[in-house]
Order: sequence, then C-alpha cells, then structure tokens
Amino acid sequence: MPCFKVLFSENSIQVLADSEAFPALPAIKLALRRAGRADVQPQDVSRVITGILSRAGSAEVEAGARDFICDDFKMTPYSHVGQRAENFRKEHDRLLGLMHIKNCLNGEAPQLFVTSGLPRDPLPVAISGTIDLIEYSQTTKIISCPHLITSTQTQCEGEAAMIGRLDLPALFCEGLLFITALELYIRCRINAGSTSTVRPWRIGREFEDALRRPGFLSRPDLARKVLDTCADTVLRDRMSDCRHLRVDAGPSSSQQYRGQDGAWRRDIDDEYRLHYWETTTGPEFALVGPHRELRIPH
Repeated sequence: MPCFKVLFSENSIQVLADSEAFPALPAIKLALRRAGRADVQPQDVSRVITGILSRAGSAEVEAGARDFICDDFKMTPYSHVGQRAENFRKEHDRLLGLMHIKNCLNGEAPQLFVTSGLPRDPLPVAISGTIDLIEYSQTTKIISCPHLITSTQTQCEGEAAMIGRLDLPALFCEGLLFITALELYIRCRINAGSTSTVRPWRIGREFEDALRRPGFLSRPDLARKVLDTCADTVLRDRMSDCRHLRVDAGPSSSQQYRGQDGAWRRDIDDEYRLHYWETTTGPEFALVGPHRELRIPH
C-alpha cells in the first residue's frame, strides 16, 4: 500500500520544464546512489522522473475543479517563491488554491506541499485571498463564492518532514509491509537525532506471517512497540533489554544457535517478545510470540 499520494497540477510538468526547475541532475544521481545504484546513467534519471510523473494524480481531478479566479492571493512567507520565474510563481499559487478547494470540498486537513529552496524545512506558511469563481469539473459539491481563504499550509523539501508526517504504526496495521514500515521508522529515528549506526537487517520466512496473524496488529500501540523493538535491535539501542534465547526454561540452559548465529530475545511488552538471530552482518527477525515461546525458526 502507498504511504503518499502525489498530485501535480496539469500544467506542472510544462512549467517545471520551461522554468528549468526540475531537480538538478547531481541531486537525482545522489538519490539514486543512496538507493543502491552505483553506476547512474542519464537514462536512469529520465526513468525516475517519468516514473514519478506516471504515478502521480491530477490536482484538478482531485479538487473537482478545472480552474478558479482569486483576488489578492497572498502567502507568507513568500521569499522562496518570489525569486522564481513568473510562470512558476503563478502555477505554485494556482496549485495552492486547488488544494485549498479540495480540502474544503472533502473536509480534509491541509496536505504537504513539496517544493524547493525553502529557508527552513519544514516551513509553515499562511495563505489568504478571495476566490470569486470556480470552474468545476464535478458538481456533486460546490463552494459558495466569494469564498475567503484563510488557512495554513506546510511546505517541505526533504524526506525528513514528509516521513515525519506519517503515522507508521497505523499504516502498518492497515497493511503496509513490515520491511517498508521499519525502514521508514528507522529513518524517523535518525532524522530525530539518533547517532546510532544503521546495520543491515532482514526478516525470516515466518516473521511477516507471525505479525499478520488475526488480531495481533489490531492495536496501533502494539504496532508501535513492535517497530520500536525492531528499530532498537537494528540500531543496537537499549542493548540491556536483550537476553539469550535458550534451549529451554532451565536456569543453566544454553543459548540456541544456527551455525555461528546466536538466538536472542527482546521484550515487546508484558505479553510478547521478539526472537531474532544475530548474524555476522546484522539481525534477522525470526518471530514475534508470547513470553512462554522458546521456538525460533531456522
């Protein structure tokens, strides 16, 4: 399942091209290298842009409006936009207006507005103006005009602000894959100031099924504890919470092994524990089960 729904106005692509405002080639190359592509070619950059645009939705379709007329539109602060080309400024303001119409018609909270050149990231902005006329493409709902705009918006540039807006435990409960949820959760920890090293990690063949058993992830608070426990393991935080996973419950029982990999456990809460293998490269998450459980899949 997707974490974000990306919307462009129907004029955005042409405006970005005409104003030379597409991301700089070095920035895209760097992003690709961070994603694991060592040898980045020009066609790779083209595929990234094409892929993003092909998956994006239309702001006009989502708003149910083709266009609108607005008087005295203002956004504060505006310095990061005021220095751009005129066609960029106009489309920037038009997209803000379309998103405001969408929010009003659907009763939604303001979405993130992604742009570049911000003085700080994220950047709260205030928008105001009067919409005099709306050209609707769908007429199930309408906004009475003149309509006064008085709202706030959050603009962002980097991934930290975007990921920080996600309710990852809730998305995890709703079906977001564990691998994606944990990767983003660890990034949130790093973005929040953690200086721990992110180690390689993987999941065992039974792990996702154990998480998805009926009723287990019906509570976002438990999902958050699972993500916290796994993130601690990857980052080697709170290592005092780790214990050997032994062969049996006897006090002198030895730790379980799979070749050179040792079996470990961590408490998730008073009812559940995480079982994992500590390999030579990093943890392999094997099972989430009740405290009495001593099994770990090999």
